[in-house]
Amino acid sequence: MTVIADTHFHMYPCYNLDSSLRYLWKNLSSHGYADAQKAAFLVERHDCHFFDELAAGAVKTNEIESQSILESACLCIKFGDCSDDMLVFAGRQIVTAERIEILGLTMISSVPDGLSANETVAAILESSGTPVLAWAPGKWLFKRAAVVEKLFEEFAPGQLLVGDTALRPIIWAEPVLMRKARLSGFTVVAGSDPLPFAGEETRMGGYATMLRGQINALYPVTTVRRLLGVKNADTTLVGKRCGPFSAAYRVIRMMLKQRC
Repeated sequence: MTVIADTHFHMYPCYNLDSSLRYLWKNLSSHGYADAQKAAFLVERHDCHFFDELAAGAVKTNEIESQSILESACLCIKFGDCSDDMLVFAGRQIVTAERIEILGLTMISSVPDGLSANETVAAILESSGTPVLAWAPGKWLFKRAAVVEKLFEEFAPGQLLVGDTALRPIIWAEPVLMRKARLSGFTVVAGSDPLPFAGEETRMGGYATMLRGQINALYPVTTVRRLLGVKNADTTLVGKRCGPFSAAYRVIRMMLKQRC
């Protein structure tokens, strides 16, 4: 059995919920694994609570139904005109004191921004989440490179994953620290990482992870943690990253937004 998963997606107020989930499902379906289970790992900033709102029925969709599962950190998304469904897992995106992004997959509890990178990973593990050290333009260079290397020394493969993103331009070779970690047994996963602008939702699921294994429908959180929490998990990155001009435009636009 195969799982196709976007391990780094966001939902922002500027997105249309119905079209966002459909783009996510459609793009995950486009990677050539017709019978694969489709999954998406939502990672929310401190000021976003979309998963909680969707689980509580506070946000509505037209032809899409969300169903709760025994494990509260996962929802099953069903489309009215399609027999296929998609699992959406809760998660958080945390910015550390060193300004490095760490994702906490399969977790509802919050970890505050501003902790050290080491403390952040430890807090995610303590909450039974799956920590992902997310690559981002410029975030693994210079002084922060030493922080990244230290994390790979202090945590073992299976305790910490490495996250690639569609924002890494196609002309940008695999970063040295990512390659070093991968060769040391750390699993690399991929996600779309859409930005908070209208239209970015079309990118959801476009860059994703093919994971060999099966997610138990009754206990999806437990089983996906087991699949990812091993050394050299059986994954393949699928889909496309941005072209250089598209990546530059998106990053500059985000920087300008943060200054406003």
